[in-house]
Amino acid sequence: MNKLILFLSFIGLVSCQSDDQPSDVAARASGKYVVQYYVVNGDTLYSVKGINKIDVSDFYVQLDRKEPDSVRVGIFYTKNGFNPTMALRDVGVSETNGKFQLSARTEPLSTYEGRIDGNTFYEHTEGSAIMVWLTNSPPVPTSSIVKGVVISAQK
Repeated sequence: MNKLILFLSFIGLVSCQSDDQPSDVAARASGKYVVQYYVVNGDTLYSVKGINKIDVSDFYVQLDRKEPDSVRVGIFYTKNGFNPTMALRDVGVSETNGKFQLSARTEPLSTYEGRIDGNTFYEHTEGSAIMVWLTNSPPVPTSSIVKGVVISAQK
């Protein structure tokens, strides 16, 4: 009988141990979101429905937990056989009723709006946005030509 109690106690102790994975706001917001559309200055440059003026594939947004209240937003794509990173930005994250609000933390932009509602990631930036350019376009945008960049993605 003592062996059975000892065995059940051991099983109970092992089953109560956590898997050391954080479950805070930033961890819940984290994940891979496949880009549905990418719009620059009102022009749709990429859409899963068949628009691909920037000649990219495997276009996605990756949110990774940095701290309990912040994530790193990375935008990735494949172009000409290479897998470049388009942008890495650290943003704050908060949650209300299951919806996540993202806020600029470092290098404040002229405008930054980010949110996750259900499985949909949305980001709108103006000013110092980093962009995927059309072929033979300038590699670095200036704020005078970047009126707005919108990215929407699905988990």
